[in-house]
Amino acid sequence: MSVAAGQPPRIALGAIFKNEGPYVLEWVAYHLGIGVTRFFIADNDSDDETTALLAGLQALGVVDHIPFPSVPGAPPQLPAYREIIRRHRKDADWIAFIDADEFLAPTRPGVRIRDILSAADQDVGAVVVSWAVFGSSGLSRTEPGLVVQRFTQRAERDYFHNHHYKTIIRSSAVAHPGGNPHHFILKPGFRTIQPNGETLALHPERGPGLSKVIDWSTLRLNHYAVKSRAEFIWKKSPRGSATVATRVKRGGYFQTHDRNEITEVMRDVFVTRTREGVDALKRRLLEIGIDQAVVDADLAIGKLDGADPHGVFEEGRGYVDRSAVARGRLILQGWALDGAGRQIERLRVHVGRAVFDAKPVARQPRPDVVRHFPAGDPNSGFRLEIPLSELGAEALLSPTAGILAPDQMFEVVIVESARLAPLFQSSLAAFAGVDDLSSLSRDEKRALAERYVAASAETGAGVEAAGGR
Repeated sequence: MSVAAGQPPRIALGAIFKNEGPYVLEWVAYHLGIGVTRFFIADNDSDDETTALLAGLQALGVVDHIPFPSVPGAPPQLPAYREIIRRHRKDADWIAFIDADEFLAPTRPGVRIRDILSAADQDVGAVVVSWAVFGSSGLSRTEPGLVVQRFTQRAERDYFHNHHYKTIIRSSAVAHPGGNPHHFILKPGFRTIQPNGETLALHPERGPGLSKVIDWSTLRLNHYAVKSRAEFIWKKSPRGSATVATRVKRGGYFQTHDRNEITEVMRDVFVTRTREGVDALKRRLLEIGIDQAVVDADLAIGKLDGADPHGVFEEGRGYVDRSAVARGRLILQGWALDGAGRQIERLRVHVGRAVFDAKPVARQPRPDVVRHFPAGDPNSGFRLEIPLSELGAEALLSPTAGILAPDQMFEVVIVESARLAPLFQSSLAAFAGVDDLSSLSRDEKRALAERYVAASAETGAGVEAAGGR
């Protein structure tokens, strides 16, 4: 069902929540205040006040509460989005799929979300909204108050993570979620635009989920990813990730998203409207018998301190930017910092079953890393060279790989097998004088790898190959 001529579009939010109790009422009230009329919320195994609040809001006719338990080993976010679309495609003209720490924010006075969506051509199936990453505003402890009021400092507009977007889908045009929660696949004949009306151009390196252009022209998505240090420790980190089953958000995530370069206060009209909306929802929930402690879940935020009993901020971090094979060696270049922002002096590379302890061959300045981690050592870059003869033939054929800091309890740098596998295979193919290895049996590939490793050990030459990010 599409919107009737002259009628404002029916705008809904779709989301998955887990233990968002202190923030549920603000998120709903804020978005009611900017023109959202329906909320389709999947409740993923919450064990705080979230479930009771969503059930109460459903009883009031404000929220559609969808219990959505996890399946072991399966990230729940994309399945939850598919279920929301299945259930509610006909209940709204547009559905914005965002998270509980994200707030749709009109940027031009007098221009409403419904104005932007009403102006979209009929072949527009989705509008993507760029992030504006807000940091902790230097708060380690917390005090009661609205998220949109407490956190007033954000990243500069051109900060890399602001290239991320979330999607408002036209419900009649969507086919299914894409490979990540940022992007959706549309039916044939529809296109995706940004708020400025231009057709979406994907980021040239990162692809779906990030745009080439950061567009804040009329609408953006304020992303309060970390909030205060105490809230990150006690609320954000324990939840993990709804898109990667084994991911734990630790100190590195906090430092990446704790951007406070620009001060920008939320407009008074939105703060006042949100506060009044929260108060009204609380009164209505109490009237239908929801417990006072549940209704006042937001007040618990003021009781959190900055203690770190689980070692959230002891984590190191890093990345491999470039991998290559040259002169009979695997060459890895990247950066790594320990939890205190210092250089990591010794790294352990494991490729398949092979393990190689190494000190970096060269330390390199990384101003790009300093931009993300201002307190980090400016010379966090490293270059490692590992002789192929020490890795062995089997590692070249099954390059599941990573880099560890031996003195740390965590993995700080990941080398994806998806990057090393084609790198090694192209080197082996060039050594054998063939275009690819698809015609060779497993035994033939192993024999080829053994000859290649032996030749590399004898000559130190090998065949060069390189791979980027």
